[in-house]
Amino acid sequence: MNLNSKVEIPRREFLRTAARNTLIGGLGALGVFLVVKNKICLRGGVCRNCSVYEKCELPQKEKLR
Repeated sequence: MNLNSKVEIPRREFLRTAARNTLIGGLGALGVFLVVKNKICLRGGVCRNCSVYEKCELPQKEKLR
């Protein structure tokens, strides 16, 4: 592999790829944020024997009270 070779990428393709990668990264970060903040249930909505039941703030838990 020649490290000195230059690969010309058109500006439009570069910007499109940069925007796509930024969007994918942002969606991934949002997903991680929502899971960490416990806004999405990872247990499939089954509250019985859930390890995070005491800290859960989802509407499904409120219905069980």
